[in-house]
Amino acid sequence: MAFTVAHRRWDVERGGRTYLVQLEDEYFLGKRVIRVDGRVAYEGRTILSDHSGMYQFDLGGSPAFLKISTNGLTYSYTLILDGASAEHQPPPIDKADLVQQLPTPLDMVGSAAWMIGLVAILLWIGDGQLWREPLATVAGTPVVAEVLTNRIDSRGGRSVQYRFSAGGRTFTRIAILSPAEYDSAAATGRVPIRYLAVAPDVSAPQTEPGDLLFDLALVALFAAYGVYVGLGLSEELRMYRTARRLRDFGSDATAHVTGSSLTRNRYGIVTGCVLRYAYRGPEFTEHTGRTGRFGLGALRQWPVGSPVRVRFDPERPQRSLFLGT
Repeated sequence: MAFTVAHRRWDVERGGRTYLVQLEDEYFLGKRVIRVDGRVAYEGRTILSDHSGMYQFDLGGSPAFLKISTNGLTYSYTLILDGASAEHQPPPIDKADLVQQLPTPLDMVGSAAWMIGLVAILLWIGDGQLWREPLATVAGTPVVAEVLTNRIDSRGGRSVQYRFSAGGRTFTRIAILSPAEYDSAAATGRVPIRYLAVAPDVSAPQTEPGDLLFDLALVALFAAYGVYVGLGLSEELRMYRTARRLRDFGSDATAHVTGSSLTRNRYGIVTGCVLRYAYRGPEFTEHTGRTGRFGLGALRQWPVGSPVRVRFDPERPQRSLFLGT
């Protein structure tokens, strides 16, 4: 849809020649296309709502950057490059952008607390009904339970307290029901449920397919985000241990920047960038590494292809620390 796409164009003088730079940026889908004289020089997509940041492309054999900024409502676009006409001369790089921020114990405690919080929320929502229903539906044993009490709260939520026997023991639980399930349970005094034979305390009413799919999708979403946070915590721990070891020990080498990626906080807002680099360790074996977090100015200071210094562990050459230029 054309009204969701921003179009920009710049006429840029560099090296005695004028280039036409064109941008297409989709607001909702986050797809960006930069063309130089009609040819695609950069193409990318950001699924998250905030697709601000700085993106490098080639202009006449030298790096150029498109900076996208947002105030939360609209986006602004700035073309940044050195050696061009005064209109596109960039502001000085903020020195704070060039300070590498490596993980600290406090960062790791925060990530661990966030992950534990996610698990707690998943277990707590609806007294665990979010995970009980899919688990009992897939692996549970069917039985008809006796309804002890039924209740409609002030917000219209319908719940029943039921009782059933399994393995010579009696179990009592409270479950939230749909209007149709509630009416049936209230009229008959019975509610069909499923329980786990290996853990009879885990039980849930037999749910409709649509409700089950919703529960499964929500559990999968929480689980995927939990795995994402867990992997991030593992990477933070690895970088912290590597940085501590290599501050005063290791072999220095020359590396080259191979790429970059934007960093975001837990709410999807861009907070900076990390650089990726490649270097050769013992016996000329090539290894790759990544930096800690920098400000966006680091993309201009060390564009793709720039030589940089790194220090690697001779015993584990795949582990390295970025030192700068």
